[in-house]
Amino acid sequence: MSTQRLRVAERIGGALRILQDLPVPRGRTLSVGRTADVDLGADPPDRGVSRHAVVVATDGAGWQVEPRNRGAVLLYEWGLPPRELVRAETVYASRVALQVTGGPGREHWVLLEDAVPATESDPAAVPGSTDFAQPRALTPAQRAALEAVFADFLEWPPRRDRSVRQLKVAAASLYVSATSLRERLTSVVEKANRLGLGQHEDVLDPAYLHLLVRRRYLEPPG
Repeated sequence: MSTQRLRVAERIGGALRILQDLPVPRGRTLSVGRTADVDLGADPPDRGVSRHAVVVATDGAGWQVEPRNRGAVLLYEWGLPPRELVRAETVYASRVALQVTGGPGREHWVLLEDAVPATESDPAAVPGSTDFAQPRALTPAQRAALEAVFADFLEWPPRRDRSVRQLKVAAASLYVSATSLRERLTSVVEKANRLGLGQHEDVLDPAYLHLLVRRRYLEPPG
């Protein structure tokens, strides 16, 4: 049974609707668009979405994605900043979202999800590696601190517009002081610096969050 699924979603006025949800068998290629294998921007028709906007396939390990939309296609991996998808490529991630540009006022999303975490990575980057120079895995308190401050960046399906929460607001959601929260985040920044970020100090700059996601210290929820 396939663990990989494709969902089509649309966001209008901040409200997200899941329009389709289907498994993606290994080896099958699906075209997604206004008049494709999987409908996107079809009801009501959005002429800004191409008839065949993106093509998706899986080999069971990664997602093969190819943009064909006349407008931009943005690729979001969970926890990472978006980037424009300009050519066919394979993405190794358990949560991938493609935002297909259409007409104004509507957001079109293709959500690619795998119940099994991605395994394509640098073994030395994985917590628990035999390389003793690697920092220990995040504690539950450290993860909770990141989730409170960077909630918009870790939400799934992703948000197009993201902002960092103020420390006092995030601290209140955890029932701790802003000072305590800053101390937790500082210890996380230190881990990221040991992983190669450099001499980073700003606990509200998501650069260290992105590094921790890339190095698999943070994984999407199951």
